[in-house]
Amino acid sequence: RDEVRRATDEARAEAAAPKENPVGELAKQQQEVAKQAAEMAKEAAQERGKDSPAAHEAGEAKESAQKAAGEMRAGALHAAKEAGKQASEQMRQLAKQLAQTPGDATAPAEAAKAEQLAEKQEEITRKLEPLADNPAAQRAQQEAEQKDLQKQTGELTQDLNKLARQFDEAHKGREASQAQQAANSGKQAEGAMQQAEQQTQQANQ
Repeated sequence: RDEVRRATDEARAEAAAPKENPVGELAKQQQEVAKQAAEMAKEAAQERGKDSPAAHEAGEAKESAQKAAGEMRAGALHAAKEAGKQASEQMRQLAKQLAQTPGDATAPAEAAKAEQLAEKQEEITRKLEPLADNPAAQRAQQEAEQKDLQKQTGELTQDLNKLARQFDEAHKGREASQAQQAANSGKQAEGAMQQAEQQTQQANQ
């Protein structure tokens, strides 16, 4: 009876588990939003000064979006969801500040850009909501991230091995070149000695 129950539980768990990683695409989208938020923060600091309210708000939105991306990649979906909500609120606040900036020709376009980014962030957070309480989704993302890290580590190891081989070959080539130079120097010295010996013989005659 216990075996039947265990088999039933395993089958149920397998059925509940996602066949593929549902968070993977959202993580990519979140990474793109974080990238755009960083660009927006950089522009705000350059155009309005790093101590301006707009630059401050844009900086906080960037940090929240980046935190959401990091948490999502790690499979910490609850934390990612909360950081995403915070990021969209900060982006809305930035859009409001820019829209209220008098005498600035670029402010309306930048406000619209911040508003669009806030909508993207809200959409990602909305799609993440049902997955945040799904242990199988979290596990699938954690496994995918682990595989990705293993792949990156493997590629880095290959690059280092290739670099080591190139360095080794270059080192051997340098040693061979030095040996050839030494041999050439030896031949020159030998030739000089022979020439000196001939001159000495001629002088003695």
